[in-house]
Amino acid sequence: MDGQRLWHDCHPTYLGVTLDRTLSYREHLTKTAGQLKNQNNLLMKLAGSTWGASANTPQSSALALCYSATEYCAPVWSCSAHTSQFDVQLNSTMRLISGTLHSTPLPLLPVLSNIEPPAL
Repeated sequence: MDGQRLWHDCHPTYLGVTLDRTLSYREHLTKTAGQLKNQNNLLMKLAGSTWGASANTPQSSALALCYSATEYCAPVWSCSAHTSQFDVQLNSTMRLISGTLHSTPLPLLPVLSNIEPPAL
């Protein structure tokens, strides 16, 4: 290409999904789990506010911020061994919405937060 050298990228991003050599999607899932943690911090501030937000505002915010990010291209990376990073963050999101403690059984979280569990 006109004498320019092409550079090699170990983790190229294609349509928002970070690829790696083994297609384990570890880099993508780690990066997205970090973004979910930041979004959970925003939800924590929203859920703890007293300025008059309605009861379903944290739920709709969680669906827009967290669940849309996790479900993007899910059929591609859903069989990866690193998906447990998402589970931790999504459970944290459901606990924020429902106001439950860490000791709440996992099967009850989608019911209490009124969010349909993903079909993965």
